[in-house]
Amino acid sequence: RRGRLAELAEHYAIAGPPKGEVTVVIGAGSAKAATLSTEEIDELLRDALAGSSVRDAAAQIAAETGLPKRELYQRAVALSQQSE
Repeated sequence: RRGRLAELAEHYAIAGPPKGEVTVVIGAGSAKAATLSTEEIDELLRDALAGSSVRDAAAQIAAETGLPKRELYQRAVALSQQSE
């Protein structure tokens, strides 16, 4: 399971403690994400959508910016539907 600390805490509060081994990887995040406007994010997603699937475009921009992939995926779906 991957996610932000708050998401993981909520999940395991409901599901109970994980079974087996656990690996924790902590990242600093991206300073770039804090400086991007909604319009800039949309532009990055549109560029990524030109050559990729919605899923791949969201993953690419998430890796580049540190923004949550789930939110980027939802925005990419909306953008792809607008262009149809």
